[in-house]
Amino acid sequence: MNNKKLLISIFILIAVILIVLAIFFFQGFNKKPSNLEELENSEVQNFLTGKIIQEKQTLAVYPESERISIQKGGSLQGFAFSVINNDKDSKDFKYKIEADYKFDFSKCKNFSLQKANSYIQKDVQEFNLEKKGYLEKPISVLFSVPSNAPSCEIPYKLLIHYKNGDTWYPYTSKIIYLEIK
Repeated sequence: MNNKKLLISIFILIAVILIVLAIFFFQGFNKKPSNLEELENSEVQNFLTGKIIQEKQTLAVYPESERISIQKGGSLQGFAFSVINNDKDSKDFKYKIEADYKFDFSKCKNFSLQKANSYIQKDVQEFNLEKKGYLEKPISVLFSVPSNAPSCEIPYKLLIHYKNGDTWYPYTSKIIYLEIK
């Protein structure tokens, strides 16, 4: 009888430890803001490649939650993404990141669309992808949030366009949420 109680106690202890580790892993992997060095490491690269190749996502974002939390006045932080060209031909693509103009900026004290967009370090970049090719080196999008920024959560649109002739056409998009703390 004592052995049975001991085994049950050990099982419960191991289960609790596993649950706690899973919670820490999930929170750290999905909500953690990332600096440029973290975004360019092989783990992030492998994660995004897996989403593109194995899960057949057209656009994959890290962190997977598509939410980042950044301290005011902190270092440059952001997210990374990769995209695949599902077309039969090589194509020129570009990304654009911008605050969602439909967002009610009055929810944030002394804030505006222009201020939200000024936090983006590089808002447009062009790249070429071969037929069925993808970004093997993900693109990092970084934000610089000044110390006087209001605490707020802002939706940003990540827009991917492809070029056909001289015209750019929508390809895919995602909303990324930036929480300023």
